[in-house]
Amino acid sequence: MTVLIFILILSLLVVIHELGHFLVARKQGVKVQEFGFGYPPRLKKLFIWQGAHFTLNAIPFGGFVKLEGEDVNPSENDAQTANPKAFYAKSAWARTAIIFAGPLANILYAVLAFCIVFGIMGVPHFLNGRPRIETVAVNSPAEKAGLQAQSEIIGFKLFGDLVLTETTKAVIEFVQQNQGQEVQIIFTDSCEGLVCSDTQIENPIYLRSEAESPAGEGAIGVVFADFFLEKGSWHSQLINGVWYGIRQSVALGILIVGAVVDLFRDLLTAGTVPTGLTGPVGIVHQASSSKILTSGWAPLLEFSGILSINLGIMNLLPIPALDGGRILFILLEKIVGKKRIQQIEGAAHYAGFLLLVGLIILVSFRDIAQIFQS
Repeated sequence: MTVLIFILILSLLVVIHELGHFLVARKQGVKVQEFGFGYPPRLKKLFIWQGAHFTLNAIPFGGFVKLEGEDVNPSENDAQTANPKAFYAKSAWARTAIIFAGPLANILYAVLAFCIVFGIMGVPHFLNGRPRIETVAVNSPAEKAGLQAQSEIIGFKLFGDLVLTETTKAVIEFVQQNQGQEVQIIFTDSCEGLVCSDTQIENPIYLRSEAESPAGEGAIGVVFADFFLEKGSWHSQLINGVWYGIRQSVALGILIVGAVVDLFRDLLTAGTVPTGLTGPVGIVHQASSSKILTSGWAPLLEFSGILSINLGIMNLLPIPALDGGRILFILLEKIVGKKRIQQIEGAAHYAGFLLLVGLIILVSFRDIAQIFQS
């Protein structure tokens, strides 16, 4: 199910990407020959709109846009540039706008997705390590001791001595050092936002050893919260959600650019791929492990936004076969001339495509190896 959901999300994002190319191509007067849902072979011609054939294709991943005069040979250049509706007949600015529109559509979708999630669910405020409980496992020591979601651990008593635990890290360290013992746990019964109840509860709790703990539960059976969602009136929440959605998009964009810089630095200096880089296999595995794709509409929409902004920014890299590479060749036309660029552009895009496929295969094999090792 996780794989199917991932494929559907990725296909939607590719269609959004191609829709960006389509809309701006129409705006710039370029004839769109075909807008395909999925990849050939073609199954069915759906309809024709303003000269563009909308088609359904056999390989159900993403889609494509075919523009008149987009894949032009140098020998055909004069004929194509004489056609006012051909892609290569347009100015460098118009062609750049058409190509840039695809990644821009992905980035705008990500911003919209984040704004919707935060505008409806609330803006996250981080707890900075406070030991706030998010979930309690059934029949766990924590449940038997009376802890529940939104409780916050204050400390423990061991042999009558009080040990305060002001952070999640302090709780984990205490539990690890005293596994197999029964101690007293002190906690508040509930918290809302940054404010917790004045009522303190003290109950006995057994700290299970690693061998006694069910997989994924830990010694006491709780999951700690990293943040809480602040909600307010609908208009203030909407404004805060939009603002936080934009901030989230910018922050993610900076992280992605930094990761790309690290990737090329490691490739050029050490000939290695950074350990933090994951491919489609790794992304699906992480999504499956975290159950993010089956946890409701908000995590699903946020995940699609994260994937979309990655797709948009990565496509802007100045690498042949990517949109950024195509924009680079348009800029180089001003230096070496349009006909000379067209003589090498096709081969360069093919080489760039092979490079990207090779990198994806390499990363995917490493992801598979790491999955089996874990």
